Amino acid sequence: MSLLRIIYLFLLPVLGLFTTTNSIASDQAASWDFGISYTAELMHNARGGLETGSTYMDIAELNFTRSSDNGQWYGYLFYTNNNSFSADKVGDTQVVSNIDSEQMLRVMELWYETEISFGINLKAGLYDLNSEFDAIEPAGLFLNSSHGIGPDYSQTGDMGPSIFPFSALAIRIASDLGAGWSLQGAVIDAVAGDPEHPKRTDLTLSSEDGALLAVEANYNIHNWRFGIGGWQYTQPTEVLSEERLEHNHGIYALVRIPINLNSHSGFI
Repeated sequence: MSLLRIIYLFLLPVLGLFTTTNSIASDQAASWDFGISYTAELMHNARGGLETGSTYMDIAELNFTRSSDNGQWYGYLFYTNNNSFSADKVGDTQVVSNIDSEQMLRVMELWYETEISFGINLKAGLYDLNSEFDAIEPAGLFLNSSHGIGPDYSQTGDMGPSIFPFSALAIRIASDLGAGWSLQGAVIDAVAGDPEHPKRTDLTLSSEDGALLAVEANYNIHNWRFGIGGWQYTQPTEVLSEERLEHNHGIYALVRIPINLNSHSGFI
């Protein structure tokens, strides 16, 4: 039995009892938020790559949040068309656009988050690793995927490490240690989605798949941020070279510093 399955079998009934017991008292205070967005991109490969030409890509997104005194539920689903700029025109490894995907309708995230005690926060469900790990705020200003999660991390796993467009079941625990320090760790199903049916949202946990273990520590002070993190797969998994690596692991570091250009503040 996989480590992730053992944790889920033990923890999810406890979470279910906790949310059910407290839902009667908190329903009147609960609030719902919904969001809908549509993003479109037109990209052109002028020279090199697989072939020159243009590609139109788009993504429609729906998300909801249900918040109460005890915690919150969050859900996010998306629909993308069948156009791929990287696969058809560029031929790069990590994709140029962060919305590049084959056509699919998928539930990307569906999790419950709550404070359990003493500043310890727990999140469990269908989870996007890059929403909290190896994520730095200024990266959102750029289009290319390499400005987000690093390719050494994003190209691990048989379907990737639970990042767009494939996600997996996970349990994440985060703690505010005080004095600007924070620590978070996650146990994630090592195979995001179903390799044989990639358009399906798959929630299967298997001992053969194993788990992805992730950890990250951060220090924030005066808008400066320094972070270090790492990952470890418990079972052999594919890497960028298409080999199966038995002990796939790695580390990364993050630095965010404020700058001042012509009296306008920004970050790098």
